[in-house]
Amino acid sequence: MTPAQRKAATSAAIEAITRLLETAPDYGECGITLALHAGEVRRVSEQYTRTVKGGAS
Repeated sequence: MTPAQRKAATSAAIEAITRLLETAPDYGECGITLALHAGEVRRVSEQYTRTVKGGAS
C-alpha cells in the first residue's frame, strides 16, 4: 500500500469505529471489516451483537 492508501484506510477505519462506539449497545460486541482491493478500501462492513447482561430477565 502506498502512504496515501494507508491514510485512506486508516481514515475509513477511524470513521467506522467512531460510528460504532456512538451507537453500540451497553453490552455486546462490535466488529469492523475493511475490504481492500489493490490497496484501495472498497467496502467497510460494521456489525455489532447485543448481549443480555448476566442476571437480566
